[in-house]
Amino acid sequence: MSKKEFMGQVFISFFVVVTCINLGMAFMGMIYAPDTRFGYEALLFPVFYGFLGILPSAVLYSRKELTVKQMLLRKIIQLILIEAIMVGIVFFLGGTDFSTLLPFMIMVLAVCLAAEGILWLAADKKVKKLNAQLKRFQDREPAADTSRG
Repeated sequence: MSKKEFMGQVFISFFVVVTCINLGMAFMGMIYAPDTRFGYEALLFPVFYGFLGILPSAVLYSRKELTVKQMLLRKIIQLILIEAIMVGIVFFLGGTDFSTLLPFMIMVLAVCLAAEGILWLAADKKVKKLNAQLKRFQDREPAADTSRG
């Protein structure tokens, strides 16, 4: 994959992750701090977390195509890095105590899985469209003459 294609995927991932983070923060907030109200600066936190959340995507970059096993290992490393960054930031900012750590970590996992699922669905749709176009193209081309000797 070229750097340009990889950066395009990271760019799309950023917006998917930020959307999922917004939803996750909303649900966590409604459960653990329903009376808390924020100012407009709170709208910047999902963007900040989204940026930090896509940084571990660097472990996925490879010039050559990865095997399924290699990609799975890199995805696991990416998830561990994301969890570590998010938990580290929350504790560094003093935003949570140990009683909400497990639900927070589950929310981070859910955001990662949701973002991955959304990106997979988009990629799958694109692949199906390209395969259909390729099939139409192949059906229009006359078969190559292989009888020559």
